[in-house]
Amino acid sequence: MLGIVVAMDREARIVRAALAACGLTHAARVAVSGIGAPHAREAARALVDGGVTALAVIGLAGALVDGIAAGDLLLPDRVTDEQGGAIDGGAPQAAALQQRLRDVAVVHAGLLASTARPLASPAAKRALAMACGAVAVDMESVAVARVARAAGLPWTVLRAVSDPVHRALPCCALRAVDGRGNLRLGALVVALARRPWELGALLALGRDARRAQQVLAAAGAAVLPVLCTPIRVRGSA
Repeated sequence: MLGIVVAMDREARIVRAALAACGLTHAARVAVSGIGAPHAREAARALVDGGVTALAVIGLAGALVDGIAAGDLLLPDRVTDEQGGAIDGGAPQAAALQQRLRDVAVVHAGLLASTARPLASPAAKRALAMACGAVAVDMESVAVARVARAAGLPWTVLRAVSDPVHRALPCCALRAVDGRGNLRLGALVVALARRPWELGALLALGRDARRAQQVLAAAGAAVLPVLCTPIRVRGSA
């Protein structure tokens, strides 16, 4: 049984739809953790306690370097936190996953960093890349990888890029989402009324996010049959 941690409700809808399309709803459990490492850690531990045999994080992420566009995919082989505590060993089925994803979108490997708060400016993104060598950022993957490592389970991260490195996250967007990534329309209206110059950036961010979600849906349908197949341990029957 595969345990899948997603931070946001919209990511959960994408993953559950992909599982249903593949006839794999029986083969995976999806936990919506909420945004941030503490929530992801709790969700991952609950999945492990429930008997899953592998963990995956599926969702959206931001790019930290040039050359990674909105809608590109991330299949990192390492994850780290802001202190540089890298964990190796992601995507044990990487070759099979890469094969299935090659017709979906451009796929990047490398190091993924998890931060305690969103990186809103291009300068902040580039600074993190310079500090730790990461190519992309999220807020949950390192917590899930640590839970998997402690439990002796394989782990995989699959992310679609929703904001390239040059894309700033407008304050109105950050203030208008709740802890599960859902838009609070009233809060958005108020925030835009106070910062109307952010409308263009908000629309651009929305276009990038929609592209990323479309790619994530296709990627999920492509790789979930692989991720839901138990990894055979050498010497097992």
